Amino acid sequence: YVVLTAQSKQQPSPQPTTPAQQVIQPTPTINPTANWKTYTNIKHKFSLKYPTDWKYVEVPTPTYQTQNDEIWFLPQSSPLPPPQTDARADVVFVFTSEDPSSNWQPQYFNNYKTESYQLGNVSAKKITGMNKEGLNQEMVIIADVGDFYLQVFSNYGEVSLQYFDQILSTFRFE
Repeated sequence: YVVLTAQSKQQPSPQPTTPAQQVIQPTPTINPTANWKTYTNIKHKFSLKYPTDWKYVEVPTPTYQTQNDEIWFLPQSSPLPPPQTDARADVVFVFTSEDPSSNWQPQYFNNYKTESYQLGNVSAKKITGMNKEGLNQEMVIIADVGDFYLQVFSNYGEVSLQYFDQILSTFRFE
């Protein structure tokens, strides 16, 4: 008798094929304020960035008599607001020793809205509404900084609104 045995040659099991691995690169986040100028205020101990084609004015000055320290930011191509008027620069910082909140109560505004706002490392309040007297849209950030109160205004113009939050996002108390 002849016995034949078949030997099975083991074939390697097929491995599942995977598509070529894709390397996904994260899209770099562009910081719109990266190349901006830096403003530093030693007296009130803060700094911020503002657009390279803007300027700032520290008041009071002989032309602009104010009761409080103010810093105005506006495009270089924009004229300064006329003295002794309610006109204001695009972004205005006002430092007061007294709490300004009483000037920003709901009875003075239509569409009054208030919300929490983070100004650098300080909690603040953002108030918006239509001023009943002047019939103009208003926006202010108010922060109690301990030694003083800070109000930050927008003139509510197109350029002001475009840069307001970006400027404030760079604000830091030293």
